[in-house]
Amino acid sequence: MKKASPKELSLLCSQLHLMVSAGITLSESLRLTAEMTEAPHIRKALWDAYAEISKGEQLHRGFLKNEAVFPAFYIHMLRFGEETGSLEAALEKMEVYFDKQGRLRDKIMSSLTYPAVVFLVSMMVMAALLTYIVPGFADTLEELGGELPTATRMLLSLSAFLRKNLLALSCTIAAAAVFLGRYLKTEKGKERLDMVKLRMPVLGAVFNHSELSGFCRNMGIMIGSGFNVIRALEVCAEISGNSLFRRRILASAALVKNGGEVCSSFSASGIDDILFLSLVKTGEDTGALEGMLEKAAEHYEREVENLLDRALRLLEPAVIVVMAVVIGGIIISVMLPVMSIMDSI
Repeated sequence: MKKASPKELSLLCSQLHLMVSAGITLSESLRLTAEMTEAPHIRKALWDAYAEISKGEQLHRGFLKNEAVFPAFYIHMLRFGEETGSLEAALEKMEVYFDKQGRLRDKIMSSLTYPAVVFLVSMMVMAALLTYIVPGFADTLEELGGELPTATRMLLSLSAFLRKNLLALSCTIAAAAVFLGRYLKTEKGKERLDMVKLRMPVLGAVFNHSELSGFCRNMGIMIGSGFNVIRALEVCAEISGNSLFRRRILASAALVKNGGEVCSSFSASGIDDILFLSLVKTGEDTGALEGMLEKAAEHYEREVENLLDRALRLLEPAVIVVMAVVIGGIIISVMLPVMSIMDSI
């Protein structure tokens, strides 16, 4: 089943929070929200939750029937809100959290879209040149005779190879894409991809800070809502989108469970960002861990935006220059012998 997006979750929390705070019963709030919701996967989950509530079940148990749609953080916050009588506050906090998460994700996607589109269009133009335009010039150049420049001979050989093996190359690329897609769905494949994402030049820092901001935001909200540190860490590990971060958070939880300090546990498990550790240490020593985590989340969100802006400013001209050189080289290689013949006339 399709997973709810941060925007959908923020809207859902906003609607439920508004109705609950207005004094509307929980079952009626679910019914009204289900009728207003357009997304079919969320609407179905809301009707299922409404049915469970009508039987006397708790709200979080109603959503557990569709746990593939909702993140563990959402369900745990609902459960804790119900158990402590602070459901309204939990919904309000999640509304803000999912809204910020959605904005950050949109920022990342929009920043990467333009370079990807430019690269894709350039590759299509290059493929069209090599498979359709260059072969037409090849016949003309053979009729004119004379010795062709090395660059032109290499280009004609590449064009002939592509035309001759186009079907085989297309099948190979398609098979490789299918194999890669299936491999990345395995645990080993996910771990390898997560490792590559964190170690990429420039973008690695974006992914790293994005994970840290999400972790700090989740951890801060849960501690502020009354979760103990160990339980908050376990939930954060469960909802982390990166397997390496998940492993480090679980290792930290195990160390804290054995009596270790939060800051030293993070450091020992491989989370070694100096600013993050300093803020956690300060929060732990002063009893203001929630506030320090909130500040850390805001800092890393700003860092992600700044890194994306800088990366985009570097990436856009780099992609354009590389594609211009490649396509320009193809055109020049084709035109060189023509210009040479024109000069000799």
